[in-house]
Amino acid sequence: MYWREQCEKLTAEPVPLTEKQEAALNMLKLYIKRIGRAPSLRAFAAGLGTTVSNAHRYLVALEERGHISRLPGRERAITILETGK
Repeated sequence: MYWREQCEKLTAEPVPLTEKQEAALNMLKLYIKRIGRAPSLRAFAAGLGTTVSNAHRYLVALEERGHISRLPGRERAITILETGK
């Protein structure tokens, strides 16, 4: 995601979330609020109506933008951060 980093440096503003990324973040917030833990990747994908691969891309994008944090190698280790970058 080199070009995004360069774009953020030039504009000094974070790249906004797309509509689908915003929906993914809202789904995560709602799931964690109702169930008390993060969804599995498959459950997350099913909730979004997309593939596991695309769901993973949403998680990476949300993490890059500072909306969530994840622990590498751990399932369901997603934390919603208060504010984005």
